[in-house]
Amino acid sequence: MRSALYLILLVFSIFYLVPLYVALKGLLSSEYGVQITVDVKAIEFGTAGELLMEFPERLCLISTPTEPFDTELHLLLPGELLTTLVNRYFGGGSLPAPMMQSRVTPSEQRIGERVSKTFFRAMSEIWSDRFPLNFGDLFIDVTPDRFSMLPKSLGLAVVPFEISVSDIESYLVRMLIPFDALEAHEESFM
Repeated sequence: MRSALYLILLVFSIFYLVPLYVALKGLLSSEYGVQITVDVKAIEFGTAGELLMEFPERLCLISTPTEPFDTELHLLLPGELLTTLVNRYFGGGSLPAPMMQSRVTPSEQRIGERVSKTFFRAMSEIWSDRFPLNFGDLFIDVTPDRFSMLPKSLGLAVVPFEISVSDIESYLVRMLIPFDALEAHEESFM
């Protein structure tokens, strides 16, 4: 069963994620007026309990019910990425982004929502001919509380990608997809 999941994720990476990364690079660069690169990383596996322990202290976690998966996908944005984007968006591009100590600010949360909408829109458009997705309402959290309600043993595919802003700072963004959702649609990815 595990080897079948690896095969699914390999095909998933090649045919579904690479075009998404290319599109995100252009969309985010255009939207924030700064050179942004998006690099592919190896897909990982983990349980909700393990992943929760690895969450950054400052975060914006966007969850959305997704059809046909019949479950929620989660997009984990590190607070430092949002601080950098807010700094660039409001004209502080030549200055280093400040080091924030507390939760994500309301401005960072709004930028996180914009990034996630861009991400999910691009994902939906790119995959429309291969695997149509419909995203529901976005649940935007600046704490891991919502995610912590998931069963600790829930298996998740972790789809990481590195976003670099102006080739200076880079940040790891992760999309979390329940294994069960991928396995239920195995034939669609092959």
